[in-house]
Amino acid sequence: MNIVKKSNRIDDTDELYITGINNYYIYNSENENNINIKSEIKRVNENKIKINNNEQKEVDNIEFKNNLDNKIFQQKYKDFRYYKSSIIINNVIKISKKPLIAIGSLAICYILISALIIFNIEGEIFDSFFNAIYCIFIVSLRTIGYRDFSPITIEGRIIVMISSVCSIIWMLIINIRLILIKEIFEYIYNLRI
Repeated sequence: MNIVKKSNRIDDTDELYITGINNYYIYNSENENNINIKSEIKRVNENKIKINNNEQKEVDNIEFKNNLDNKIFQQKYKDFRYYKSSIIINNVIKISKKPLIAIGSLAICYILISALIIFNIEGEIFDSFFNAIYCIFIVSLRTIGYRDFSPITIEGRIIVMISSVCSIIWMLIINIRLILIKEIFEYIYNLRI
């Protein structure tokens, strides 16, 4: 009987490799009969293996092989040794989803309303509504400001100043929320250990 991976004996690493995957095809080289085994192949000694807790079988040349599906599965999910952390991160995202969506929605509404106000007040500077959105987002919300759009009227300058102050408050809210998400993650992680 042959099981396909060139070695004349099964050592501990081979046993670990075999028990990690479900389906292995063990075939008899004389008959070419495929037998699908869905459990562990255990080493008894150098020339004997135990299959499905049945009787021991003598083998001359032991080789191991997994089928193509298992190779793809093994390759795709090889890094799931960090599975516990990914479950915790998924739970933290589920817990924090609604507040993050609320913060993002408020930011988008704020950008659109401020852009509409400044577009109506500073109509000479902005050719389109998109330029007003760009001005509010880059100049005031991100506080970068390339001086490509700057308000001329007093009302426009007041709107941009208010927008800059609101953007600082908005950034503080986001940072506080991220700190809370970190605390939730640490709490859930410590519960699972």
